[in-house]
Amino acid sequence: MFDRAYLECPKCGRHTIVKNGEARWSCINCDFSRDLNANDAGPLNLLLLMAMTALAIALVAELLRPPIQPRRSSDRISPSLVQTPPPLQ
Repeated sequence: MFDRAYLECPKCGRHTIVKNGEARWSCINCDFSRDLNANDAGPLNLLLLMAMTALAIALVAELLRPPIQPRRSSDRISPSLVQTPPPLQ
């Protein structure tokens, strides 16, 4: 399944990775070992999931927002009807 020449140790860089069990791989040169059945998702996947969720919420909120209606000239208040306060003394 795997060619031994391609199984390079990520820690020491040598091609000394061997299979120690069903899904356990270890380097015989250094102390590197990895269980491929273990979840190595880490915090980066959680951060990516949170960012995608926030983006989806923002997109849905934008789609649900009512469209902006342009103002008609009849909706505007005439400047002559606007009352200005008297100047302070």
